[in-house]
This record gives sequence, C-alpha cells and structure tokens, in this order.
Amino acid sequence: MRDYLGAVYHVMARGTQGQAIFADDQDRKRFLETLAEACQRTGWLVRAYVLMGNHYHLLIETPEGNLVAGMKWLQSAYTQRYNRRRKLFGHLFQGRYKAVIVDEREPMYFQVLSTYIHLNPVRAGLVRVGQQRLKGYKWSSYRWYLVRRGKAPFCLERRRVMGSLRLRPADRRGYEASIEGRVLELGMKTGRKELEQSWKAIRRGWYLGEPSFLDKLEAWLERTVKGRYRQSHSGAARGSARRSCSQSFQSRLKETFGGPCRCAGLLNACKWGNRCTRGACSPPFIRTARN
Repeated sequence: MRDYLGAVYHVMARGTQGQAIFADDQDRKRFLETLAEACQRTGWLVRAYVLMGNHYHLLIETPEGNLVAGMKWLQSAYTQRYNRRRKLFGHLFQGRYKAVIVDEREPMYFQVLSTYIHLNPVRAGLVRVGQQRLKGYKWSSYRWYLVRRGKAPFCLERRRVMGSLRLRPADRRGYEASIEGRVLELGMKTGRKELEQSWKAIRRGWYLGEPSFLDKLEAWLERTVKGRYRQSHSGAARGSARRSCSQSFQSRLKETFGGPCRCAGLLNACKWGNRCTRGACSPPFIRTARN
C-alpha cells in the first residue's frame, strides 16, 4: 500500500541518546551524497534541508508516495556508511524519524518551514548575528538558493519556496534579503520571541495545515483501511473486526506520519483539534497571519 501520493513532509531525525550523527565535514558530505541517492531511487524533491550536529531537517515532496520506504533506505544506508568508516556497529539514530505532513496547497507553509529550516544554524549559535553571514554555513540548502540554477544539487527544487515569497526562481537577491531580515529579527529579543512562538506548531503534532487539510487526510486514511473487515459480521465478531480495523488505522497513521493521535480511540472517535471528543488533543495546525 502506498503512502499519500504527492505529499510534502517536514522530516526530522536525531542521534540516539542525543549523540552526534555528523562528527566532521566528511560525514556531512556523505549524508548529502546518500540523500542524493535516495532522491534518485524514490523521485523525491528536496525543498530545503539543514544538517546540524546531532540532527537534521528535510522539507521533501514525495510524488510517488514512498516516504516510508525511502526513509528506511536513507537512514539505514547512512548508518552503515557511518559505522563502516569508524568500525562501529549498532544504531545511530534515535528510533524512527519524525515526519510532519504539510498542506501542499497553501504556499504559506513552504515559506514558514523553509525559513525555520534555514535559520537553524542561527538559532543554535553556529552563526553569530551581525558578525557572520548565514550563507557561509555550508551544510544547508540556503546557500544553494543564492546560486544559479545549474549549480545547485539536482535534487533541490527551489520553485515552490521562492513562489511562496512571491519571488521568481532567479531572484536570488530577493530571497537573500528575506532570510537575512529574519536573521536580524533573531538577533533581537522581541523578534526572536515572536519567531519562536510562531514556530511552536512546527515542532508539535503530526500535520501542518488548515482544518480542511485534516479532513482530506482523514478521508485518505479511512480509504486505506476500508474493506479490512467483512460487512456481513455481526455482534461480537463485528465488534472485534472494528477494533482490529481501528488499530490498523492508528498503526498506519503512526507508520506514515510518525505518531498517532493521543486519544487513540476507535475509528472516527477522535477528529483531532477542536473537534476531539475526549479533549486530550490540542489543535496541531498553525494559523499564522499572512504578511
């Protein structure tokens, strides 16, 4: 069974017990090479990325609906290469990655997520505001947004992010001005507080979008489990089949998006957010005012 075709995801993964997954630049280069191989195998389009010391962020689109298979290969292949270089064995990443599915219909989310990803080195103190330029950080896609199209990695697709800022793909100076303005905001106490507040939803929940996008996801998830139990069942047999179907629904949600709704109720028992019948879930979507 395929994942959601054409879905866009914000993917994050950390090292086990908080350990570094990139010890040096050779590791970072090897990860980007492995990511490029993953794109060749899967047809992924990378919209933005950043490599930090013990984690990474990706903004990717999956035209073929193959996030799970692709991520399994990416992390396994990089772990094997990392361990082989150091003659180690065992896990490198802290469990599974986290994947937040993004409403691909709304340009605002491309703007918010790409900015959040590109500003990670500033937030972590790896780039000092007022003293260093963000484009000097080599292990992010930001610097590739500032070069001509032919020089960027083949798997990096910049059009959607540039369009979210109403910029032409070739308007490199316009994009640099936009991001450097955010860098200056991070350098100010009030600006940093406002940006961090707007980014809270990015780190929570399992989807990023409007309520109508949640309806679309629910309909897709229900279709993936439709027919898993016989309609002719009745009584205890049918009740058991429904519970099994619900568990499959929640398992599929966890496999695809990185975590189930905390209510974990029966099928259709929880609608997430304000419609949650048990009141245990907070709305996972963000409502950011348009600039």
